[in-house]
Amino acid sequence: MFTNLVESFCDFEMEMLKTNNKLAEIYLGEGKEVCFMSTKDSEEKESKRCVFPFSFKGKSYVDCTKDHSSNGAEWCATEVNKNGEVVFGQWGDCDRDAISCFVLGSSENRIQPGRPSPAGNSFTA
Repeated sequence: MFTNLVESFCDFEMEMLKTNNKLAEIYLGEGKEVCFMSTKDSEEKESKRCVFPFSFKGKSYVDCTKDHSSNGAEWCATEVNKNGEVVFGQWGDCDRDAISCFVLGSSENRIQPGRPSPAGNSFTA
């Protein structure tokens, strides 16, 4: 289930795609925009890139969620195990004010403050 979702890139794969545009174009298509969500900095935790999809308490997520949130804020996993389940303590509140995106086949790389995630396809446009 987790292997056939484009949103499931790990940091290594995305760095590889950024540096090898030809591979990225084959994998996703030239001109495809890929976006990333990160967590908010806090006194307890530094910002980390969200990992999608993730599973928590038997449910799978491809976007930030308020389910089971202790503070009412949307959150995401920042690390998952080999089954795609959130590693205990490896999560954070989503920062929708700073979404970073890049366009495949281009050197364009930007931050898009407050950009809403596209419906039904959270992190690629």
